[in-house]
Amino acid sequence: MLRFVNDTPLENINDPIKVTDQNLTVNATFELATGIEDVTAEATAYYNDKVLYMPQGATAVIYNLLGTAVAEATEMTTNLENLPAGIYLAKVSMGENTTIIRFKK
Repeated sequence: MLRFVNDTPLENINDPIKVTDQNLTVNATFELATGIEDVTAEATAYYNDKVLYMPQGATAVIYNLLGTAVAEATEMTTNLENLPAGIYLAKVSMGENTTIIRFKK
């Protein structure tokens, strides 16, 4: 059987991969490289099933689509079931960081 590499025929080669049935010992050294020290954690806020969840110490102002503030939240879990059905924006602040999440109720 003739073998090819990049359309060039190889002569006198039966199998390009050498296989042995002898025991082989391989010594390897591994270092754990997690990169954890380079990761900065971000606290997230999210809305699920009529409840706004935020990290401890965060505050939020909830706006309707007209831009009117309709609620404020300072607790880690804030029940928003009293809001009418609609689409809302929550401006969540923690320290100097601010994020806006959209949610549908």
